[in-house]
Amino acid sequence: MFKDVNIPATESYVKEIHNVEVEIEFLTDTSTRSDKSKNVVIAGVVAQPLSYLTLSLQTTVKFETYSHEVGRVVSPGAWIFHKGLTFTRRTSSLKQLKDLYGIWYVSSQLR
Repeated sequence: MFKDVNIPATESYVKEIHNVEVEIEFLTDTSTRSDKSKNVVIAGVVAQPLSYLTLSLQTTVKFETYSHEVGRVVSPGAWIFHKGLTFTRRTSSLKQLKDLYGIWYVSSQLR
């Protein structure tokens, strides 16, 4: 999809921690959006609307940063389940393959 000032790209923030690149994206639920495919700006941050996001947020993992900020992220299992539910809705076969790769990769990292 072409991005311009009316269709902002999803923002991601990347930081390297102990030689591992960590990427964070901001998401919102599509159930409250009139245009479910359009990214939205919330408090100056671009967020991507996703279906089933509330389902993913039912299972989260708590984390704490080195500066003692506390937050929650979607658990790996919930993320895999969400991707499995939604990858067939992708219009691009490359994005479908990217989702399947993500499912494989995250599941291969679980112990």
